[in-house]
Amino acid sequence: MIVVDVPDSRQSFHRFSADLASINGVDEVHFDFGKVNFTTPGWMIAVSAALRQFCEEHPEIRRKALNHKKLTYAAHAGFFRSFGLKFGNEVSAAHTSDRFIPISSLIVDEIKDAAIEQMEHHGETVQRLSEDMVELLLQSRDVPAFQTLAYAIREMIRNVVEHSASNDLTYAAQYWPRTGEAEIAITDRGIGLAKSLSSSPKIGSVDDDQALDLAVRPGVSSKTWRKPSSRSVWANSGYGLYMVKGLCVASAGSLLIASGSLARTWSKGGVATVATHLNGTTVILKLNSNNLEDINRELEKLRGEATGGKPSTASMFANPKGD
Repeated sequence: MIVVDVPDSRQSFHRFSADLASINGVDEVHFDFGKVNFTTPGWMIAVSAALRQFCEEHPEIRRKALNHKKLTYAAHAGFFRSFGLKFGNEVSAAHTSDRFIPISSLIVDEIKDAAIEQMEHHGETVQRLSEDMVELLLQSRDVPAFQTLAYAIREMIRNVVEHSASNDLTYAAQYWPRTGEAEIAITDRGIGLAKSLSSSPKIGSVDDDQALDLAVRPGVSSKTWRKPSSRSVWANSGYGLYMVKGLCVASAGSLLIASGSLARTWSKGGVATVATHLNGTTVILKLNSNNLEDINRELEKLRGEATGGKPSTASMFANPKGD
């Protein structure tokens, strides 16, 4: 039996999944939450994904949680239930309050089915879904942060729907109105960035390191090589994560993407990479809406700095309808 300390959100918790992957030859593991004093949406999504994957990869290992009942915020948000521990609320069960969205799940096929029922592109469906999520988070649509956060969430969800081959996605978010800061996290259990990008004949085979670098370059997508069926405003052009990264960095925030064996963070302080061990892709953004006076002007600036093909209208602006 061994005891594993779960890292606090102020520590480098992104490598926690890699630490778990190194565990071998034991019959029981106790996960000690005693050192966890502060939790955030990104921490909950990343740590729960790591624990869930460990449980799936090692069903033969007995598991026990220690010193976890003090984490009432995480329990309320559905954190413990998300990886199978019977404590706190179920995923998607807690009501949104105090400017936060608890751990919640979306089924990708349900998004596509809703688009078919409405006879629209799934981008329209994701647009409305994102706006509804941000309205819950901000408790209003008539605030400066609304368009910025709706844009960021929309592009993160579109990546899962269009590229991940995942059946579902899990997300959580928090907004602090006093400072204008927001943290949004989304994870999927799909094929991962490297496999997705390697499916493009224009890109060829890439590893996790190359995939992370390509993911935030303008105009890079596993689908842009396909001939578009129409000149739709939602034509995929691979500018979503590039734009989101630019918004995060411009606002003195950060963007983290974890997929496969690596997690990489972009911020004004530079780029940092740590080892990880995660199926699918996890994206965590930290953004300060108070530092972005005009999102469309910032997006236009990013577009002007980009190289390659012209982005689709949908990736250029916060709301492609112009509402």
